Amino acid sequence: MPARSGRAGVIVGTLIVGYLGAIALGSYVVGGAVIDAMRAQQTADVVATLPGQEIVLATVAQERALATVIDQACAPATPDCAAARMALLNGVPERDQNGEPVVGDDGEVTFAAPSALQQTVTALDRRDQGLAGLDVEMLDAPVRDAIERTAGDRAAIDQVHDAIETSPGQAVEAYDQYLQNATGVSTALAEATDGELRARLEAQRLLTELTLANPQERTLVVLSLGTFAVGLPGNLEPAAAEVTAIDEQVAEAQAALGRTGSDQQIPPIDGDLAQIRSAVLSGELDGLTPAQAQGFPSASAAWGEQVRQVRDAVRTETLELAGNQASAATNRALLTGGITVTVLVLALVAVIVVSVLLLRRRRTPTPPPSAWSQPAVSVAQR
Repeated sequence: MPARSGRAGVIVGTLIVGYLGAIALGSYVVGGAVIDAMRAQQTADVVATLPGQEIVLATVAQERALATVIDQACAPATPDCAAARMALLNGVPERDQNGEPVVGDDGEVTFAAPSALQQTVTALDRRDQGLAGLDVEMLDAPVRDAIERTAGDRAAIDQVHDAIETSPGQAVEAYDQYLQNATGVSTALAEATDGELRARLEAQRLLTELTLANPQERTLVVLSLGTFAVGLPGNLEPAAAEVTAIDEQVAEAQAALGRTGSDQQIPPIDGDLAQIRSAVLSGELDGLTPAQAQGFPSASAAWGEQVRQVRDAVRTETLELAGNQASAATNRALLTGGITVTVLVLALVAVIVVSVLLLRRRRTPTPPPSAWSQPAVSVAQR
């Protein structure tokens, strides 16, 4: 009986240790699934804030273009300078059929759109409201740092606004740095993901950068064309550098679109738009007609709008993909948890049943041998 009792105790102990090991393994598996679900949801939450961030980027790019005009066209003052100051500091006035600003009954100019500075402030307020409740604890450190860095640039932008009238050139440099920081959120987020979501985030970022470069190229080219038209010596290098940079960005963004498997295409640069850009690159503006030069701003803006529409389509797909991945990860975590709990409950029942049977068998006394079980005594032994 002692030997049987010892064997039963060993078996029960082994079952208990095995069950505890199963609990530890199940906790590890479920914990990993929960962490994956939290990361996927937080990634989707950050992706959902990118549209607000892109609006801020667009308004800052607008400010940069206007500050560039003020920096280069206001010594001496020109009509372009006055219009840029008005749009930057006061707003875009409504125009009558003669192209003159509309004046209200109070004698003040009626504005069709607020100033570029105010548009940026409004966009920043909305963006910061979206970032305020954002939980990114489970995301990689570069993503958290990028979000903190771009949110912290709000104070720097306010300082630029205070000094933009007196230091437009410094403002342009500050805007360049801010735009780089802001697009860093998409860059860090893409590097922290993989597969289709990473490809779409990269394409969205490159398309956004293209929409930001477009107004700056337009401004520099228009300034070069205006200088050439009045016979003043001008420097085409900044405009040519921007044209070259956009050509490289177009190629990179189109390649990124191809990696997503999307059928979206960046609109071609053709017609007068292509001819003027080629003339800027070659430095030969003599062959351009006044009509081409006058039509360049609207042609450039129309192309930029088409790029923005492609970016928005990719952004919609990215938002949907990130949301689907977060939902799938949550479902996997729930399924994993449900299966793990079910298995552990069944295993616990099995351990209890086996243990009870073993303990019950150990406590059952062994009956003494009966007379009938004694060995027979042979005649010889008698």
